[in-house]
Amino acid sequence: MSYFKSIRKGANLNYDKKILDIIKNEVATYYHIPIEYLNRRITRDERKKNVTNARQMAIYLSIELTSIDRVIIANSFGIYDTDTTSARAFIIYLSADFSEYFSNHDKNLEIETNRIKSICEKKIKQLKK
Repeated sequence: MSYFKSIRKGANLNYDKKILDIIKNEVATYYHIPIEYLNRRITRDERKKNVTNARQMAIYLSIELTSIDRVIIANSFGIYDTDTTSARAFIIYLSADFSEYFSNHDKNLEIETNRIKSICEKKIKQLKK
């Protein structure tokens, strides 16, 4: 996919894409949404709470479970900007927001995240073998 081109020279881009695909597949399955909603910018009509939550969860887990550049992660979710600083700032904001939300609010969301994170970690370990 185009969001992996040239940004990480020397990196195993195929491997990075597979890891992001694992995360997206698990999150889409958990939230019962089409994976397409995680691979592209969603329209106004598609902005339902479960779709928005799923996208935020998948982005957060992509940051937590990988060392992939945040601009690449943003691009893989259809978040493009001519100024990469804006895309990076959005991802940093989202990551910080999720962590702060856990510490202040919803224990169920933290439990959900840990459950999905655990499944993703197992599948990523299998991929490494």
